[in-house]
Amino acid sequence: MIDTDQIKDLEKVITYLNENDNPQKGYISILVKDPDALLRALSKVNKMNIKKCFASKRKKTTEYNNNTYTVKDIEALFSDEDYAEIEKKYTLAELKDMYRTIYGRNPISSRQTKNDIVKSIRMYFHQMDRASAFGLND
Repeated sequence: MIDTDQIKDLEKVITYLNENDNPQKGYISILVKDPDALLRALSKVNKMNIKKCFASKRKKTTEYNNNTYTVKDIEALFSDEDYAEIEKKYTLAELKDMYRTIYGRNPISSRQTKNDIVKSIRMYFHQMDRASAFGLND
């Protein structure tokens, strides 16, 4: 098992290799018993895989359980108000909350505008109306 002191020594070697245009094996041999073995091992490292290890630790799965709207509330809102008024009246965060209530996930693109989200919700209710016309209610 590699301990913290050994990792610090390895970090010194890596820093030396990164900062010098013409690194000398002689300096590395001061810190490492077998510099050839270390250099062979370091040459096999895939930097992208190391970055992926860090990225997977940073990723957080966010659960959105704080929906303040119900589907019935949203349906009533969309049937009573004009879509342009809905865009003016509600913030992007509130519209995204409505979207999450209906679809159970965030909008597909983080760049979606208020208009895009209102259209998506409007299409959802349009599809539900069509399904009920065909007798396909849940």
